Amino acid sequence: HRDANSRPRVPGKKERKAIGQYIRYNNEIALREIKGNIPKMHHKSVSTSTTTRHLHGYGYKNVLRQSTHTLTSDEKEQCVQWAKKHKYDDFNNTIFIDESLFQLFRNTVRR
Repeated sequence: HRDANSRPRVPGKKERKAIGQYIRYNNEIALREIKGNIPKMHHKSVSTSTTTRHLHGYGYKNVLRQSTHTLTSDEKEQCVQWAKKHKYDDFNNTIFIDESLFQLFRNTVRR
C-alpha cells in the first residue's frame, strides 16, 4: 500500500488544493490550462491524467457542449414577423422563458 513504501504523492496537499481552486474559480477552464498552471505556481509537474483523477475525485465530470442547429431563413423570417406583430405590445407583466442553453466559451464542467 502507499504508506508503506513512503513514496510521496506527486501532487502534494498544496497542488491538490490548487486543482480544486482552479476549477471552482473558473469552471470553464481547460484541463491543459490547469496542468500548465500547477508548475508555474508550485514548481511541480502534474500529468493530465492525475489532474483528471483529482477532478473526478472532487465530483466533477467533463462534458462537451450540445450542438445546436443554426436558424434557417424561414425560421429567421418567422422571428421577424413575430417581432413586427408584437411591436406595440405591453411586456411589463410578461416573463419570457427560454429553455435553451448557450455555451459561449470552451467545454463546460458540471458538478
